[in-house]
Amino acid sequence: MKTVQLFLISLFLVFISCGDKKEKKEEIPPAIVEEAVTVAPDVIVEKPMIFSVQIGAFSKENKLFAAISNIEISTENGMFVYRLGSFETYKEARDSRRKLRNTYPGAFVQALKNGNRIEIKNALKTN
Repeated sequence: MKTVQLFLISLFLVFISCGDKKEKKEEIPPAIVEEAVTVAPDVIVEKPMIFSVQIGAFSKENKLFAAISNIEISTENGMFVYRLGSFETYKEARDSRRKLRNTYPGAFVQALKNGNRIEIKNALKTN
């Protein structure tokens, strides 16, 4: 009986000594580095002039037009404007409009500078 007790006690001591010994890791807070920030004056970055094909403008949002892939939707003067494409030249936009005229008979080329509409004749003078 004493052997069994000694065996159990030694087994108990082995389990205690083999228990989880986790090393305590010392957490080092990250160093705070302060850098001087230079604030540049407001710079207006001009967007290039682009040509796009406007296929519709509605006073209310049009779910059919909104579902068209690659459609550009903007609101202008309380209207939802739907445009397709972003072309560098008038000719590229005009060719795209020709392809779209069967599906969208009222489609036309629209010039945009800095996101604002400009007249085609003025766009062609500067382009």
